[in-house]
Amino acid sequence: MGRFPNLDGSGFLHSRLVSTNQILLNGEPYELTGNLTVADLIGRLGMKPARIAVEVNQVVTPKAEYASKLIAAGDQVEIVDFVGGG
Repeated sequence: MGRFPNLDGSGFLHSRLVSTNQILLNGEPYELTGNLTVADLIGRLGMKPARIAVEVNQVVTPKAEYASKLIAAGDQVEIVDFVGGG
């Protein structure tokens, strides 16, 4: 399985969206189940909000809006996870 649920595990991007309930998550199809906010999606992915930046349809979503920003079918969501190191 890929980094995100609903992928075929090959590591390759699907060539097209196959459902009207999908978004593009970091360029990969992701199946929506019900209404999701950015905060809901982050929780499903097991990510820590303090260490990420989110863009929906090429607009950065402020952390203060994660709980209220709804994600709709067809949206393009990019999540960047900051990794520390040295």
